[in-house]
Amino acid sequence: GVNPKKFYPTVGKEKLKAKLKIPSSCPIIISTRSLEPIYDVETLIKAISLVLKSNMDAYFIIVGGGSLKRKLEMMAKRLKISPKVRFIDTVPHMEVAKFLRASDIYVSTSLSDATSVSLLEAMACSLPTVVTDLKGNREWIKDGIDGFLFPKRDFRVLAEKILYLLKNQDIRRKFGVVNRRIVEEKGNYEKEMSKMEQLYKDLLETYKA
Repeated sequence: GVNPKKFYPTVGKEKLKAKLKIPSSCPIIISTRSLEPIYDVETLIKAISLVLKSNMDAYFIIVGGGSLKRKLEMMAKRLKISPKVRFIDTVPHMEVAKFLRASDIYVSTSLSDATSVSLLEAMACSLPTVVTDLKGNREWIKDGIDGFLFPKRDFRVLAEKILYLLKNQDIRRKFGVVNRRIVEEKGNYEKEMSKMEQLYKDLLETYKA
Protein backbone atom coordinates (compact mmCIF):
# COMPACT_ATOMS: atom_id res chain seq x y z
CA GLY A 1 0.00 0.00 0.00
CA VAL A 2 0.85 3.69 0.12
CA ASN A 3 0.45 6.50 2.60
CA PRO A 4 -2.47 8.62 1.28
CA LYS A 5 -1.37 11.46 3.57
CA LYS A 6 1.85 11.77 1.57
CA PHE A 7 0.42 10.90 -1.85
CA TYR A 8 -2.65 13.03 -2.43
CA PRO A 9 -4.22 15.13 -5.18
CA THR A 10 -3.80 18.88 -5.51
CA VAL A 11 -6.01 21.50 -7.11
CA GLY A 12 -3.46 24.05 -8.32
CA LYS A 13 -0.78 22.55 -10.58
CA GLU A 14 0.48 25.80 -12.09
CA LYS A 15 3.52 26.27 -9.79
CA LEU A 16 4.61 22.69 -10.23
CA LYS A 17 4.32 22.94 -14.00
CA ALA A 18 6.20 26.23 -14.02
CA LYS A 19 9.18 24.55 -12.33
CA LEU A 20 9.21 22.02 -15.17
CA LYS A 21 8.92 24.83 -17.73
CA ILE A 22 5.64 23.41 -19.00
CA PRO A 23 2.72 25.77 -19.81
CA SER A 24 -0.03 25.55 -17.18
CA SER A 25 -2.65 24.81 -19.84
CA CYS A 26 -0.79 21.76 -21.19
CA PRO A 27 -1.64 18.29 -19.83
CA ILE A 28 1.15 16.07 -18.49
CA ILE A 29 1.38 12.30 -18.88
CA ILE A 30 3.77 10.66 -16.42
CA SER A 31 5.64 7.38 -16.04
CA THR A 32 7.54 6.61 -12.82
CA ARG A 33 9.02 3.24 -13.71
CA SER A 34 12.76 2.54 -13.92
CA LEU A 35 14.40 2.60 -17.33
CA GLU A 36 15.11 -1.13 -17.42
CA PRO A 37 13.94 -3.75 -19.97
CA ILE A 38 11.20 -5.19 -17.72
CA TYR A 39 9.40 -1.83 -17.65
CA ASP A 40 9.40 -1.50 -21.46
CA VAL A 41 9.46 2.31 -21.54
CA GLU A 42 10.37 1.95 -25.22
CA THR A 43 6.68 1.22 -25.87
CA LEU A 44 5.77 4.53 -24.21
CA ILE A 45 8.26 6.42 -26.38
CA LYS A 46 6.68 4.93 -29.51
CA ALA A 47 3.20 5.85 -28.23
CA ILE A 48 4.29 9.42 -27.51
CA SER A 49 5.18 9.89 -31.16
CA LEU A 50 1.61 8.96 -32.15
CA VAL A 51 -0.01 11.04 -29.41
CA LEU A 52 1.86 14.19 -30.36
CA LYS A 53 0.70 13.91 -33.95
CA SER A 54 -2.85 14.44 -32.68
CA ASN A 55 -2.23 16.54 -29.56
CA MET A 56 0.82 18.78 -29.68
CA ASP A 57 -0.11 20.42 -26.35
CA ALA A 58 0.70 17.29 -24.35
CA TYR A 59 3.94 16.87 -22.40
CA PHE A 60 5.45 13.68 -21.01
CA ILE A 61 7.51 13.20 -17.85
CA ILE A 62 9.55 10.03 -17.43
CA VAL A 63 10.83 9.80 -13.86
CA GLY A 64 13.49 7.19 -13.11
CA GLY A 65 17.01 6.16 -13.92
CA GLY A 66 18.23 2.95 -15.47
CA SER A 67 20.50 1.24 -17.95
CA LEU A 68 18.31 2.19 -20.95
CA LYS A 69 18.19 5.93 -20.32
CA ARG A 70 20.65 6.90 -23.06
CA LYS A 71 18.99 4.59 -25.58
CA LEU A 72 15.53 5.99 -24.81
CA GLU A 73 16.75 9.59 -25.00
CA MET A 74 18.26 8.89 -28.41
CA MET A 75 15.07 7.19 -29.52
CA ALA A 76 13.05 10.26 -28.50
CA LYS A 77 15.48 12.46 -30.41
CA ARG A 78 15.25 10.27 -33.49
CA LEU A 79 11.43 10.43 -33.40
CA LYS A 80 11.66 14.24 -32.98
CA ILE A 81 9.65 14.25 -29.74
CA SER A 82 12.43 15.36 -27.36
CA PRO A 83 11.01 18.90 -26.84
CA LYS A 84 7.87 17.37 -25.32
CA VAL A 85 9.56 14.72 -23.18
CA ARG A 86 11.27 15.35 -19.85
CA PHE A 87 13.61 12.61 -18.62
CA ILE A 88 14.04 12.98 -14.85
CA ASP A 89 16.65 10.91 -13.02
CA THR A 90 15.71 8.91 -9.94
CA VAL A 91 14.48 11.32 -7.26
CA PRO A 92 13.80 11.00 -3.50
CA HIS A 93 10.55 9.18 -2.83
CA MET A 94 8.60 12.25 -1.73
CA GLU A 95 9.70 14.11 -4.85
CA VAL A 96 7.81 11.48 -6.86
CA ALA A 97 4.60 12.67 -5.17
CA LYS A 98 5.23 16.23 -6.40
CA PHE A 99 5.67 15.06 -9.99
CA LEU A 100 2.48 12.98 -9.77
CA ARG A 101 0.50 15.92 -8.40
CA ALA A 102 1.67 18.03 -11.34
CA SER A 103 0.46 15.42 -13.82
CA ASP A 104 -2.86 14.54 -15.44
CA ILE A 105 -2.47 10.91 -16.60
CA TYR A 106 -0.32 8.02 -15.32
CA VAL A 107 1.11 5.36 -17.64
CA SER A 108 2.90 2.08 -16.93
CA THR A 109 4.21 -0.12 -19.72
CA SER A 110 5.67 -2.82 -17.46
CA LEU A 111 5.86 -6.35 -18.87
CA SER A 112 5.47 -7.96 -15.44
CA ASP A 113 4.03 -6.76 -12.12
CA ALA A 114 2.51 -7.90 -8.87
CA THR A 115 0.78 -5.10 -6.98
CA SER A 116 2.60 -2.03 -8.28
CA VAL A 117 3.35 0.58 -5.61
CA SER A 118 3.98 3.08 -8.41
CA LEU A 119 0.43 2.50 -9.64
CA LEU A 120 -1.03 2.93 -6.15
CA GLU A 121 0.90 6.16 -5.68
CA ALA A 122 -0.60 7.55 -8.89
CA MET A 123 -4.08 6.40 -7.87
CA ALA A 124 -3.67 8.07 -4.47
CA CYS A 125 -2.94 11.32 -6.32
CA SER A 126 -6.28 10.91 -8.18
CA LEU A 127 -4.70 10.24 -11.55
CA PRO A 128 -6.48 8.27 -14.27
CA THR A 129 -4.28 5.40 -15.38
CA VAL A 130 -3.32 3.54 -18.54
CA VAL A 131 -1.42 0.38 -17.63
CA THR A 132 -0.42 -2.95 -19.14
CA ASP A 133 -3.05 -5.69 -19.03
CA LEU A 134 -1.43 -7.78 -16.30
CA LYS A 135 -3.00 -9.81 -13.49
CA GLY A 136 -1.44 -7.54 -10.85
CA ASN A 137 -2.87 -4.44 -12.55
CA ARG A 138 -6.31 -5.97 -13.06
CA GLU A 139 -6.61 -6.29 -9.29
CA TRP A 140 -6.73 -2.49 -9.10
CA ILE A 141 -7.78 -1.22 -12.52
CA LYS A 142 -11.11 -2.14 -14.07
CA ASP A 143 -10.93 -1.27 -17.75
CA GLY A 144 -13.16 1.70 -18.52
CA ILE A 145 -14.13 2.19 -14.85
CA ASP A 146 -11.09 3.77 -13.21
CA GLY A 147 -8.54 3.54 -16.01
CA PHE A 148 -7.58 1.59 -19.09
CA LEU A 149 -5.65 -1.62 -19.72
CA PHE A 150 -3.70 -2.23 -22.92
CA PRO A 151 -1.91 -5.30 -24.34
CA LYS A 152 1.82 -5.66 -23.71
CA ARG A 153 3.99 -3.73 -26.16
CA ASP A 154 0.97 -2.42 -28.09
CA PHE A 155 1.99 1.22 -28.43
CA ARG A 156 -0.86 1.98 -30.82
CA VAL A 157 -3.56 1.01 -28.31
CA LEU A 158 -1.61 2.82 -25.59
CA ALA A 159 -1.61 5.98 -27.70
CA GLU A 160 -5.36 5.61 -28.37
CA LYS A 161 -6.13 5.37 -24.65
CA ILE A 162 -3.95 8.35 -23.79
CA LEU A 163 -5.57 10.44 -26.52
CA TYR A 164 -9.04 9.44 -25.33
CA LEU A 165 -8.25 10.67 -21.82
CA LEU A 166 -6.69 13.86 -23.16
CA LYS A 167 -9.87 14.60 -25.10
CA ASN A 168 -12.24 13.73 -22.23
CA GLN A 169 -11.44 15.74 -19.14
CA ASP A 170 -14.62 14.64 -17.35
CA ILE A 171 -13.61 11.00 -17.71
CA ARG A 172 -10.15 11.82 -16.37
CA ARG A 173 -11.69 13.39 -13.28
CA LYS A 174 -14.12 10.52 -12.81
CA PHE A 175 -11.37 7.88 -13.02
CA GLY A 176 -9.21 9.91 -10.65
CA VAL A 177 -11.91 10.19 -7.99
CA VAL A 178 -12.57 6.45 -8.13
CA ASN A 179 -8.85 5.67 -7.90
CA ARG A 180 -8.38 7.82 -4.81
CA ARG A 181 -11.31 6.09 -3.12
CA ILE A 182 -9.93 2.64 -3.97
CA VAL A 183 -6.58 3.45 -2.38
CA GLU A 184 -8.22 4.86 0.73
CA GLU A 185 -10.32 1.70 1.08
CA LYS A 186 -7.89 -1.03 -0.03
CA GLY A 187 -4.41 0.41 -0.43
CA ASN A 188 -3.83 2.47 2.71
CA TYR A 189 -0.44 1.34 4.02
CA GLU A 190 -1.18 2.03 7.67
CA LYS A 191 -4.52 0.21 7.61
CA GLU A 192 -3.14 -2.80 5.76
CA MET A 193 -0.10 -3.06 8.05
CA SER A 194 -2.43 -2.92 11.08
CA LYS A 195 -4.30 -5.90 9.66
CA MET A 196 -1.01 -7.73 9.14
CA GLU A 197 0.07 -6.94 12.70
CA GLN A 198 -3.18 -8.35 14.05
CA LEU A 199 -2.70 -11.54 12.05
CA TYR A 200 0.73 -12.04 13.63
CA LYS A 201 -0.72 -11.44 17.07
CA ASP A 202 -3.49 -13.96 16.42
CA LEU A 203 -0.91 -16.53 15.29
CA LEU A 204 1.18 -15.95 18.41
CA GLU A 205 -1.86 -16.43 20.61
CA THR A 206 -2.69 -19.65 18.75
CA TYR A 207 0.78 -21.09 19.34
CA LYS A 208 0.75 -20.01 22.99
CA ALA A 209 -2.43 -21.99 23.45
